Amino acid sequence: MAKCVNCGLTTSTRGHIEFKDGSAICEPCFTQLGFRPTEAAKMKNYSFFDIKDGAEAFDKKFVK
Repeated sequence: MAKCVNCGLTTSTRGHIEFKDGSAICEPCFTQLGFRPTEAAKMKNYSFFDIKDGAEAFDKKFVK
């Protein structure tokens, strides 16, 4: 069972979004950071530290 890197709760019942380093975040924390659930697939290319500041900061940093 994976634990959310943000809140520490299990991702098995809350949804599971995995990062390139093998860590995971639950869907509620992912959406709380400002991301849409449809953006989960592209997170396999990033780590939690890339998204931890929210969707706006992520877009400024990685989306051109």
